[in-house]
Amino acid sequence: MGNRNYSDQREQIMYDWFDKGEHEYNKNNDFEAFIYLWISWVVACKIHLANNKSYNSIVQKDLDDRKIILEWSKNNSSEVVGRINLHSKDLVYLGNRVGSYFSNPIIDSSKNLQEKFTRLKYFFSNKYLYENDKDLAEDFTELLNKIRNNLFHGNKSYDNQEDKSLLKAILPVLKDITQIAVKTIY
Repeated sequence: MGNRNYSDQREQIMYDWFDKGEHEYNKNNDFEAFIYLWISWVVACKIHLANNKSYNSIVQKDLDDRKIILEWSKNNSSEVVGRINLHSKDLVYLGNRVGSYFSNPIIDSSKNLQEKFTRLKYFFSNKYLYENDKDLAEDFTELLNKIRNNLFHGNKSYDNQEDKSLLKAILPVLKDITQIAVKTIY
């Protein structure tokens, strides 16, 4: 993203992680790309919400990354859904994917997430239409968060072909929405 003047350290961290993520994405290092892009996205979401007075109390009181990215995704649902639609060919794979242990839709998860991921599975199979962008953006963000949790806590393996395919399908959308968040800070 070139030479920049940073207004604060958070912004520098956000850009640095984005550059690392984009670099690894271009080298097809999917695990590294996901992690770097994820960190950049979370920092960007925190900056966005901290700059929005109505959400500033959420950011200050609750440092839960999941809640922050969900809030950002709902506020930017048309952009998130636009990127999902842009990469729909990559995401068709998710319509047939199941979790490796319990065969839940897309990825093994809690009962609440299974409902969200079932909707996504049918959406990616052209068997379900979301009533609004916010619901699709929220369900997709929950999926990204679940994948992040599995990566960070060891339930995904860098040498497992199914895990590689999952990341390959999801990364273009994560890269695009992270770029949107990063580029629209100020």
